Amino acid sequence: MPSWTDSFFGSLESYSSPPLLLRLGLWFKRMPSSSLAIILGTAVLLIWCNVPMALFCALGVSYLVLLLHAALRKLTPSKQPQRRRK
Repeated sequence: MPSWTDSFFGSLESYSSPPLLLRLGLWFKRMPSSSLAIILGTAVLLIWCNVPMALFCALGVSYLVLLLHAALRKLTPSKQPQRRRK
């Protein structure tokens, strides 16, 4: 490693694992093996059924609709002109 990396990033000992990961590890230790198998099986099934890709596509489409809506709002005047009665 270059010498500047230690001063820029710090040593590996200065980093600690997030408490969330530690809690997850302790939770999995206490969990019965049947529950762990169900959770892992569900995760594999969701990935196999391509659920993450479907969610990604749905988020992408909703973002495009949001941008289109914002662009169309800018095209319309904020107040419609009032008609004068004759």
